[in-house]
Amino acid sequence: MLSQKSYGYAYSKVPQKTYFHPALNRAHHNLHGCRTMLKGLMDNKIKNIEEQTAILQAELSQMSEELYAQQKEIKTLRSEIKSLKSKLQSVPTDSGILTADEDVPPPHY
Repeated sequence: MLSQKSYGYAYSKVPQKTYFHPALNRAHHNLHGCRTMLKGLMDNKIKNIEEQTAILQAELSQMSEELYAQQKEIKTLRSEIKSLKSKLQSVPTDSGILTADEDVPPPHY
C-alpha cells in the first residue's frame, strides 16, 4: 500500500482552523458549509446559462440559414415576376388577351 507521505498530494487533508471557543468553531464550520453550498449553486447556475447559450446559438444559426434561403428565394421570385411582366407587355394586342381596361365583368355581376 502507498504511504501518505510519499503521495501526499493524493490524500492530503486540508488543515482545519480551530478557535478557542466552541461556538466560533461551529460558526466557522457552518460558514464553510454555506460557502461550499453557494459555490455548488453558482456552478449549477453557470452550467445552466452555458447550456441555454449553446441552445440559443444553435437556434440563431438555424434561423440565419433559413433567412438566407428565404432571401435567395425572394430574389428568384422577383426576377421571375420581372420576366413575366416583360413577356406580358410584349404580347401583341391582337392575340386575344384582354388588357385590364378591356376586361369588363359580364352583365350579371
